[in-house]
Amino acid sequence: MKKILLFLFCSVFCSFGDSNDSAVKNARKALAAKDYVSVVGIYKSLRETVNADNQLFELLEPIYIEALTFQRNYDQISKLSASYIAKYPTSKQVVRVYYLWGVAQANLGNFLQSLIALDEGIKIGSRDKYTEKSIRNLIEDIAGKYISSEDRNKALQYDISAETVNILRSRLGVGVSVQEEKKAVSKGSGKFVDRTIGLLVPLTGEFAQLGEAAVNTVNMILDENEAVSGEKFVLKIYDTEGNAVKTALKTRELIKDKVSMVIGPIMSNTATVASAILSEYPNDCIMITPTATDDGIAMLGRNIFQINLTTRVLAEKIANYAVEDLKINEFTILAPLNEYGNMMTNYFTLRVKELGGNVEFTEYFSPTASDHRKQFYAMREHYANSKYGISVSDEKTRYFSDTTIVVGGIFLPVSTPENAVQLAAQIPFHKISGQILGASVWDNPKVIIDGKSTVQNVCFSTAHKVDNESEAFRKFVGNYKNKYGVEPNPLVVPLVADALSLMLKAYSQSGGSFDELLKNLSHISGYNGLSSEISFDSLDGVNTGAVVIKISGQKMIRVK
Repeated sequence: MKKILLFLFCSVFCSFGDSNDSAVKNARKALAAKDYVSVVGIYKSLRETVNADNQLFELLEPIYIEALTFQRNYDQISKLSASYIAKYPTSKQVVRVYYLWGVAQANLGNFLQSLIALDEGIKIGSRDKYTEKSIRNLIEDIAGKYISSEDRNKALQYDISAETVNILRSRLGVGVSVQEEKKAVSKGSGKFVDRTIGLLVPLTGEFAQLGEAAVNTVNMILDENEAVSGEKFVLKIYDTEGNAVKTALKTRELIKDKVSMVIGPIMSNTATVASAILSEYPNDCIMITPTATDDGIAMLGRNIFQINLTTRVLAEKIANYAVEDLKINEFTILAPLNEYGNMMTNYFTLRVKELGGNVEFTEYFSPTASDHRKQFYAMREHYANSKYGISVSDEKTRYFSDTTIVVGGIFLPVSTPENAVQLAAQIPFHKISGQILGASVWDNPKVIIDGKSTVQNVCFSTAHKVDNESEAFRKFVGNYKNKYGVEPNPLVVPLVADALSLMLKAYSQSGGSFDELLKNLSHISGYNGLSSEISFDSLDGVNTGAVVIKISGQKMIRVK
């Protein structure tokens, strides 16, 4: 079986995008020569010497993933692929990365996960006919020779494409309608859940204090729940040490212990590892990560949920508001040259295009810089060239030097409040006018205090924070202080409390049925938690409860 999969794989290794960078060229040559050790060496050397936000990694990482596949290092590929897709969602290489992910999962014997990854490539589509052909060939091979009837039925619980459904049916020779198949699957696993909560947190290592706060929170809520409902839950704690390898081992231990309800992990890197493993058990275990922010974690499986808002959700929320509510169709982006800025830019740009708008100009700046003349010069030059062409003329010179250039929306996904204040002040100084848009960093009180008039009417997406002066919040904080003698960690404790409260709420309405528990969580909407308002996307398990805030005077007013 593995030889067949690798043969399909080898047939398209040369289909990467163009690049003039010598490192990418050398890696491509090494891959073509089957010198996989050199590919790995090139990649690791650059990781040590070049900033991780460098755009050359958009082309280099898929080559590296492919080299790992030929080396049969399949275990590393799920995390690498999920990370790449989250970081470069609009890349031309995304379909290929889904293919590599599918190949790795198939070689590990995880045919359901392989099928889902390959199907994502089918949905997106690729101009590279070799990759598309190989994806279809591999899906047909899995459907006809390897996938079990049980996994085939599980696949229909996902939103797979009609093409993949047809391949599954035709290769297995099943003469029933898609509606009948889905009806059969809807009966569910029939599994019942016992009252055991698994907690994946760091109790030793650098982040031990965060783990301790999480344990305190869970114990307090379980005690309060028992006092009210009479239901006693068993808590099993698994120390991840904040380490990816340890997390993998503890997650496997948790599965062996037959724990069905999991809270954690705390950190994004460990949450990615745990979710990649637990996604292979969609009918046995449900995980809610309270604090992880990396994109793509919840997308790994229908049984994975993520409370903290991701960059994708925040970028899409403000893009939706700008196009649909403010009726803006043309945008300029000034973003920090770091991973956050790159991801926000990609997600915002993609969503704007989906809504029929256009990002006319994008420029990056150093997050540590305070003077952005170079960026604003480039912006003015772009609009002058767009209006008058690249030729020099007196009219163009006057326009470039003296005219206030009006743009539709100016998206500033800054990573510090200092950047927000600096850019808001420099926009009018450089004679540029437009609706300033942002994300959660603009929610910092320093923005209003230091920005004064220059930040008025800025609109940004953020979490809908619960009033810290509310009776429920003050009661929770008081109970925590009385029980443990310390203030609760404001970043971790409310999110952990919400994760567990949602799990308990969904369980109480499930009658102990795993399928009902999963269904109840998938339909959570408008839940007013201690951290924020929470609504899970029923398809990929991310929290979509972002809101849009407008700065007006000394207040931040919710407008969406």
